[in-house]
Amino acid sequence: MPQNDPTTTPIVPLYQHRKATEWGLGMLAWERGPRRGYQFEDGKLRVFGEGFYELLDEVDAPADQAREVIAKLTLQLGDLATDRAAPVAAPADVTLDEQIAIFRIQHPDGFAGDAWQAARRGVEQGRRLKRHRVPALAEAAERLAEATLQRALDDGTASEVVASLIEMLAATDLVSATQLEPLRTLPPSRHGGFVQALHELLWTDTIFALRFERFVATLALTSKRAPTWSLITAFGALVHPGEHLYVRPATISKQARFMAPRLALGANPDARSYLRALEMVRRVADGLVAARLAPADLLDVHDFMVDTLAPSARALLTH
Repeated sequence: MPQNDPTTTPIVPLYQHRKATEWGLGMLAWERGPRRGYQFEDGKLRVFGEGFYELLDEVDAPADQAREVIAKLTLQLGDLATDRAAPVAAPADVTLDEQIAIFRIQHPDGFAGDAWQAARRGVEQGRRLKRHRVPALAEAAERLAEATLQRALDDGTASEVVASLIEMLAATDLVSATQLEPLRTLPPSRHGGFVQALHELLWTDTIFALRFERFVATLALTSKRAPTWSLITAFGALVHPGEHLYVRPATISKQARFMAPRLALGANPDARSYLRALEMVRRVADGLVAARLAPADLLDVHDFMVDTLAPSARALLTH
């Protein structure tokens, strides 16, 4: 668990660049002789030499706001340290442009075409398959609604919610039976805490990294099996598919070979790696939009990556 809880984070000076307010607020990361490094809210660490410090004006932010900003900047600094230590991934097998070319061969009518809508989204009437996203999203909108979770907490019916979520996830291809075990084996006495952490993850606006870590800990500390990336990220991806990412480590790692060579997912889910993966996948989505292939959400982007990174996909470019 991160130690930078915004309620306990000490307040240190925050600065804003006089001529680059778009960087957001920053704080001193290090000082080495005549050079100082400042971490800014836009994720960049910038180095200033002596004589340029006066371009940074100290900001007198309210204490609660200052603590949240400092917690965010501290997480970013930790992410930079992890990034420097992370191994460089193997060379990419395919570039994003090549993936887009492959996708056009696989699905000439794109995401809006009947073939994709039937195969991946499941919009046509008929037997529901585990890969169909639309029915899964509809179920999640009901079973994971803020009012549903809050009512369960108020009424003491968290166990009913847990059973409902196990059933919901089992009907998808996002989580395998083995990956569901941490939820299946969660002691009933822990169901209320799980639903509380899930409600916080999905429906509150405190610092996301802290919510994510608390949710992971709720399952990791009370289950017989460690929760996987797929289980931890499935809930957010189904409730907020335009904002949050479903993480299948093998797929993310393949995509990262080209898009983010220093991104390395550990066996245990963590907020920093998740946010890096999310940023990468959003860049994939931006590339698709630029190519006039607008995905409906990040589940579409995930399925795009699965299809175009498959071992047989690259061969399509040679035909």
